[in-house]
Amino acid sequence: MKEWIWYQYPWTRLEDTTQFIQKMLSDEGKKKKEWSIEEIIEKFKEWYGIDVGKNYYEMAMDLLEKEGFIVKEVHNGKTMYRIKG
Repeated sequence: MKEWIWYQYPWTRLEDTTQFIQKMLSDEGKKKKEWSIEEIIEKFKEWYGIDVGKNYYEMAMDLLEKEGFIVKEVHNGKTMYRIKG
């Protein structure tokens, strides 16, 4: 990955986080289709070197579900996110 700097503005943090997760899952989804929130958080930190806080990850996943990019499912009491397509 090339070196980059993310200038965070409070009014764009959720939108940026959502787009970053979508990009990450699009690339990583070639190998893995189903993710827990913990796996998403760890992979996000690996990819981008920052932790935006669990609340932002969960809100971003809710937006991605509303946009139809993922499906939220519960298996044995554990919430999982499956990439559509």
